[in-house]
Amino acid sequence: MHDASVLQDLDSRREYYGISIDLPTAIAKEAKTRFLEAEWAQEIPNYLLLRDDNQVSVYFYQLDDEAKEWLHQQMVAGGHRASAVLLTALREAEQNPVHASISSLAMLAQAIGAYIKQGAIDGWVYAIGEHGEQMPWLVTNIALQEMSNGQKCVALSLTANTVAMSNNDYSRPANRVVFFFASDLAGHQTVIEILAAKGFMKETPELKRAYLESVDRFVDFVQQTNEQFIASGSVLEVNLAEKYQTPERLKLPSPMRVVNDEELIQRKFFTHADSEFWLLQGRNFSSIPMHPMILCFNLETHTNMWIHVNHLIEYRYDPGLREKLVLPSHHRDLIDILTQDMDVLMDDIVAGKSGGTTILCKGAPGLGKTLTAEVYAEVIGRPLYRVHSGQLGIHSEDVEKNLTVILKRAQRWGAVLLLDEADVYIRRRGNDIDHNAVVASFLRTLEYFHGLLFMTTNRSQDVDDAIASRCIATIVYEAPQAEDAKRIWSVLSTQFEFDLQASLVDQLVDQFPGVSGRDIKELLKLTAKWCRQKRIAPTLEVFKSCSQFRGL
Repeated sequence: MHDASVLQDLDSRREYYGISIDLPTAIAKEAKTRFLEAEWAQEIPNYLLLRDDNQVSVYFYQLDDEAKEWLHQQMVAGGHRASAVLLTALREAEQNPVHASISSLAMLAQAIGAYIKQGAIDGWVYAIGEHGEQMPWLVTNIALQEMSNGQKCVALSLTANTVAMSNNDYSRPANRVVFFFASDLAGHQTVIEILAAKGFMKETPELKRAYLESVDRFVDFVQQTNEQFIASGSVLEVNLAEKYQTPERLKLPSPMRVVNDEELIQRKFFTHADSEFWLLQGRNFSSIPMHPMILCFNLETHTNMWIHVNHLIEYRYDPGLREKLVLPSHHRDLIDILTQDMDVLMDDIVAGKSGGTTILCKGAPGLGKTLTAEVYAEVIGRPLYRVHSGQLGIHSEDVEKNLTVILKRAQRWGAVLLLDEADVYIRRRGNDIDHNAVVASFLRTLEYFHGLLFMTTNRSQDVDDAIASRCIATIVYEAPQAEDAKRIWSVLSTQFEFDLQASLVDQLVDQFPGVSGRDIKELLKLTAKWCRQKRIAPTLEVFKSCSQFRGL
């Protein structure tokens, strides 16, 4: 092993490979015009600058001091905190690197130790996520060792309270070993470059501050079990039904509704562990960091996911949506009573049997059955757990098993459960033994549900009597009358920012009598796009022209 004095005498380089900086399109455009002689700026493809929501990545090592300073100022001014924190941390690390050009694994083991000891705060190294998330690990050992196949390597041993990557044991901190092989030393890189290529950075005060902010957010969010959040960015999807779990890293295509599902697991958080490495250095670094990730259930994909708190925001319910739901007044009054006074509904005479509220919504497609459940979930401020009937299966044993899991989940969350297009499970029984068994399993499982359930069906005249008798109310949806249709045209045109004159609304109601709310919505969307593209004002003739594509 080489000592520190030998390392200081070796050749130095100032390049830092492996970590990239994400630039918003606006900053990337300005950089391309400002740094005309800079290769990193001029190599940014023009097609990436066409959309304002794109992110452009540039490598840190390509930037000179002027570019780093200018980019940092732009990030701070634009509120791009994650990229600003990352850029600052890289610049701080750059100012005090171990300049040795690493040429052997033995030298690497020495250099890693020398590097992380400089300015140590907690004895941690940080893994940086795709969006700048800080994921610190306690360094417990650095060893030059030989694998069972005779291949030599440097093993960097780490510990943290984090997601279990290969099993479902949350009763101990996770241990991770990062291996460095001779192939990782290609080009005689510095220790900073080699660590960065594996996704790690040395701890800095700014990284620590950002991490503590995430921890504060975690402490707040993790206690909000069964509450709804909006998630975005990268997640780790996991199947909790499997004995051994291998989370899959995914990027959500758009913001999605999730529920804090931490009640499912019993996590323990450990605060200290002996570190062989730091004990040998005479330093008492033993604090185990926590990765601020929360187990959630994605209401769109129906899967569990580990999500970093920086990718979560609290969901804000909008009770005002009730005023946009166009229903006959007696329907609205009934649903108001059933959803807002659930606490006064009585349990069955037999202990444990259903004291819940089941509402059956019957009617043709597009009349607002599903929308009713969506709106009233907002009104009462609970998550909407929407389940399509196809998720239950077609065999009686599958129906009972899957429905039991779904009902327990909805009851645990206090969610509004929507069983959409439940026709196959509530259709009147006849001579089909298999279908009769499915309906019987459905009834038996539903018997002990204590939450709020909406069921929708398009088969108004074919509901089994036993199903109907277990519903506290059945609401029949019909095509809106003229006044209700007028409200729907007005509400949706305002929603789409597509202003319609009152006289035109009257003409539309007369021209399209008896159309469903969904037909009105889709025709409005189509006509609005048509008018904006053609740059013309909406008229009855334009609506009539577009209506042929809707079959109206």
